[in-house]
Amino acid sequence: MFKLVNFILNCKLQNKSDIEFKNLIINSGFVFLFRLLGLIFGFILTFLITKFYGTEILGIYTLSFTMLTVVAVLSRLGLDEALVKIVSSLMISGKKREVYSTYKFCFQTTFITAVILTIIFYLSSNFFSNLFDNKKLDSALKIISLSIVPYALLKINSDLFKGMKETKYFSYFQTGSVFLLISIFIILFRNLTLSPNVLFISIIVSSIFILIISILIVNKFFNEPIKRDFNISKINLLKLSIPMMVTSSMFMVLSWTDNLLLGFFLKEQNVGIYFVTYKISLIISFGLFAVNSVISPKFSESYHKNDLMQLKKTAIYSAKLNFYMGLILTTFLFFCIKFILSMYGEDFKIAYRTFYILIIGQLFNTLCGSVLNLLNMTGKEILVSLIILSAAILNFTLNYYLIPIMESSKYFIGIEGAAISSTICLIYWNVLGLFFVKKYYGFLMIPFLNKLK
Repeated sequence: MFKLVNFILNCKLQNKSDIEFKNLIINSGFVFLFRLLGLIFGFILTFLITKFYGTEILGIYTLSFTMLTVVAVLSRLGLDEALVKIVSSLMISGKKREVYSTYKFCFQTTFITAVILTIIFYLSSNFFSNLFDNKKLDSALKIISLSIVPYALLKINSDLFKGMKETKYFSYFQTGSVFLLISIFIILFRNLTLSPNVLFISIIVSSIFILIISILIVNKFFNEPIKRDFNISKINLLKLSIPMMVTSSMFMVLSWTDNLLLGFFLKEQNVGIYFVTYKISLIISFGLFAVNSVISPKFSESYHKNDLMQLKKTAIYSAKLNFYMGLILTTFLFFCIKFILSMYGEDFKIAYRTFYILIIGQLFNTLCGSVLNLLNMTGKEILVSLIILSAAILNFTLNYYLIPIMESSKYFIGIEGAAISSTICLIYWNVLGLFFVKKYYGFLMIPFLNKLK
């Protein structure tokens, strides 16, 4: 903790880049605060689901929300990630008309693809319920499919603010806000009905409500009449976005494969227990998520200016910040995890070792910093897609074999197999990211291994 404070206080405002780094710390702190609130709201939601409906419904919620997230990523076609990169470069030149036209195309395209995927997903709900051998999953998927459109569009608006460096609004429109509203809804309707469908209906209502607010704020930024749209190259935009979509979708597969295969091999209770444990371990990488949200436009800006020294400086400073925050959070969770899991009930005590396995990968993740984010924002989208694709295949393979092997063992349990798979893959793609950053830009994004001039 003292190192982090000293690190921040010693950043003297000697030149423009130092001032920008001070702003990075401030903006990252703002995002970190709202991410932390979102995480708290997420834990409150899972706690309420467990207490009100039990671990089986928590497992069904986990599977349903996993599928919602994956379909929403596919429906955006990578346009959300491309929007950050393009808007950040356009804002440098003050090209507001071009920003609006780019946003409009991304929003409309996402809406059309989301509607199509909603229909397909709704009609496929029975297939998935049979695949996971749980009839309750059918109604849950039918209901949650109606939230695909607003959930996908919300990310478009959020990433518009990210590209515009409107950190405040970007922070507001995250999943944490959705979790908060869902929690409020299930508390309010708890006395009216015991049906778990209230939970899934609340996801629809919350997503729509927050989307409407985000649209109203977007319109405020473009309230001046724009006489005609800038004729953007839609083909070039899609050429940029599709590799990013592959990266995002593979990253989702990488993140959620363990949950899906746990649901395939084990009971829904195990899925819920692992989901909560995994989410707690993500707290360690919390600083990384916050810094990534702020640093992406800066990477893109430095790259388009061909300022590789500034790119390196931003990358190393952010890596140090990530590592210090990750180390503090790891220490805290290492000693508090038993208490935290015990709050969810006796069933969660089996997850202690699972958590200790997961934190190894998360701490390594913070040590490496924003490696793939840097590559993704500097013209290496296809390379990042290939790295994540290979990691997703590795993760699926490891989970497919390790979960049943561990579950049949006398000394281990199935969710520990998922944790081992997740940890190996996290280390794998970070090492590849480090290698390619070193290859293309000549420095390692590991703190303390580089000296900045």
